[in-house]
Amino acid sequence: MRDYIEEENIKVNIDLDKNQFGNLEIEVLIPIIEDEDRPFLWHIGVGGSIVSKPIITKDAIYFAACDKNFYKLDKKGKLIWKFPTKGATISFPVLYKNVIYFGCYDHNFYAIRTDGKLLWEFETKGEIISRPYIDDEKIIFGSKDHNVYCVDNRGKLKWKFASNGEIPSNIASHDNRIYFGCFDKNLYCLDLDGNFLWKKSFKGFVTSPTVYKDSIFVGNFNDYSMNRLTLDGKKIWSFKCKKPLLANNPTNIYNDKVYFSSRDHYVYCLDVNGKLLWKFDTKGTPGSIIVHKNVVYFGSTDPHVYALDLEGKLLWKTYVGGLLQVNALHITIFY
Repeated sequence: MRDYIEEENIKVNIDLDKNQFGNLEIEVLIPIIEDEDRPFLWHIGVGGSIVSKPIITKDAIYFAACDKNFYKLDKKGKLIWKFPTKGATISFPVLYKNVIYFGCYDHNFYAIRTDGKLLWEFETKGEIISRPYIDDEKIIFGSKDHNVYCVDNRGKLKWKFASNGEIPSNIASHDNRIYFGCFDKNLYCLDLDGNFLWKKSFKGFVTSPTVYKDSIFVGNFNDYSMNRLTLDGKKIWSFKCKKPLLANNPTNIYNDKVYFSSRDHYVYCLDVNGKLLWKFDTKGTPGSIIVHKNVVYFGSTDPHVYALDLEGKLLWKTYVGGLLQVNALHITIFY
């Protein structure tokens, strides 16, 4: 079993103005919620906003910032190293076999060692927001240049797939297939060799998909809906909210219950058949959701961290003040 699980609660403006990064807040908030369900908070100041999730291990914390640096801290918050890029990073980094992989607004996808040394970088023609799929032989990610790229573990191109829109979506995988949403209003399915299998059209931008058992759960940003599809792209049901779902937050599914958040200020819980079980009003925009030991955790721009029971009843909430002005709240559950 892994020493930790890593989750994120991140509200990302896909169209961030790169010229404005210097004027954004310079805080990072990392609440660590342990088994006693008590929040422990600390924050540090860096040279730009933190709108990307951290990687947290037993010994270190890794994260990117909009000041064009990627950081490593020890668990007491002391800087160990920082790695310079040529743009802000708002994509979700992945640690795989002692290598950190992340995309950047400078159009490059990076692979760096845990000691901060660059292994390789791969250049695209657009900003990279997508969280990659990674295995021993390939790294797959999307770019705002309309392409999905597959490179090997040395950064050499294996294949690329062209769509008709920007691809900020995370790459989901299941049974040797990948799934991703696109600004061309389609959800795509490819095999791991880059061959097109199918696409499903929607009325608007498709959010990052989540694969659970025999189904795909994906939001439609423009018609405010959460959708369940078969693994072949056939719609099973659709549930409408009053405002858009968050564009880059994957749906959380726990014990056959579907949890997601919307800009209508509600966290929703559905059963897998699309029936509303409960919804919880936060008075702000809630982010992505973690369910751990039968407790539902999330943050909101109201700005609080919340803990609910599985029936949607409030257990506690913690006020975190102006720190949520950076639009990023990261929650990690330790065993």
